[in-house]
Amino acid sequence: MQKQNPMLTGQTGQLMRPLPEQDRIDSALKTMAIRLDKVLSESVISQWHADLGSYPIAAIEHAADWCGKNLERWPKWKQFTHAIGTWMQEREQASGQDFAPTAREIAKQRKAFYEWYNSPEAAEVRGMISALDKKMNSGKKRFYTQEELDRFKAAKKAK
Repeated sequence: MQKQNPMLTGQTGQLMRPLPEQDRIDSALKTMAIRLDKVLSESVISQWHADLGSYPIAAIEHAADWCGKNLERWPKWKQFTHAIGTWMQEREQASGQDFAPTAREIAKQRKAFYEWYNSPEAAEVRGMISALDKKMNSGKKRFYTQEELDRFKAAKKAK
């Protein structure tokens, strides 16, 4: 019987990957750690598993390989996700599919938004939000600067 990974217990409340996929991520992270001379704790590995939950396995493996070979220290999350994005972009170009919206699609979405924004339903929602905003901002101010608080305290002491 295979040893169950703590990530499969549902402690994070997320759907977890199958054990073979988790093993591939573990292997990629450990290889990157060896190349960067970094010791990983179980909590760090678990956090990376949770953060990488929505990315393709091949992209994670590519990013770990790239970071391990090209960086001098453990990658920041932005660097790692940039490497994943690069892999995904290369794959998109290789498949001949372009998932970026065209100018025509953007204009169509913008037109649909403005049509909705100017509709009676949206006007009603904007009116409700405006009324709530006025109600919340009327009367006493809820947040004060430190200077205002000091003046209030001084005024109370003066009374």
